[in-house]
Amino acid sequence: MVLISLAEKVESVITMPQLSQLIEYLVGLANSFLQGSKEEWSLVRRHPSESIFGVQVAGSKPQLLVPAAETIAKVCAGNLDFVDINCGCPIDLVYKTGSGSALLDAAGKLGKIIVGMNRALGDIPVTVKLRTGVKDGRNNAHKIMPRLGAEWGAAAVTYAEYGLSHFGTDTAGVNTTRRYLCEALSFQYRYIPIGLLEVLPGRLNDRPPAFRGRDDLETLLASPDSRDWVKISEMFLGPAPESWSFTPKHKSNAYGTEESQG
Repeated sequence: MVLISLAEKVESVITMPQLSQLIEYLVGLANSFLQGSKEEWSLVRRHPSESIFGVQVAGSKPQLLVPAAETIAKVCAGNLDFVDINCGCPIDLVYKTGSGSALLDAAGKLGKIIVGMNRALGDIPVTVKLRTGVKDGRNNAHKIMPRLGAEWGAAAVTYAEYGLSHFGTDTAGVNTTRRYLCEALSFQYRYIPIGLLEVLPGRLNDRPPAFRGRDDLETLLASPDSRDWVKISEMFLGPAPESWSFTPKHKSNAYGTEESQG
């Protein structure tokens, strides 16, 4: 991740590959925070070892995101370094609600969200995570970025690069990339090949029966075993160190269990 400063609220520009090791960057849904979801609020517990701590929220409307920001600021008073707005998530579950990357096509609404959250958060910086655009061949982030700081008051913009080109190809960089890949696989394995569904359309909580894929890789991609996700990472990144292990964040429930993730 790269953080680009847009305002004086952020004391320095952090662009080094170690950024992800400094920041605990947790994503929550604005509506779930307002409804008092225990799962969502468990994400905002800061561990003493976390030198920079921020919360990313996803939502589609100022009337959701602004109260959520105000509530987070009160609950986490003195214990929060920034709040980030998710304008990058492309998955249908988020995009079709007008959240995530859909906000890139709603500049007016995004501006109201940033301005309102700034007022609600006071001295806590508001940052924006985005992608280059929503539709193929129609990038529009370059049109929005000049307005984020000057017009709406965002403190910084965050964006992601490819793993190895960002984190580096040394041991630490490879294992950080490996951790991100395994984290993605911990969600991806639950997507069901449509040919295995007995009833269409599929429901959110449907799970496929155990099956053998057309090749070993397809079988591994459908495995719920985190050791198999590590095996997949080894196909692309080489053998994992013997001391390296992986526990998905959505199973570790913020913090409280020991994790060795490189």
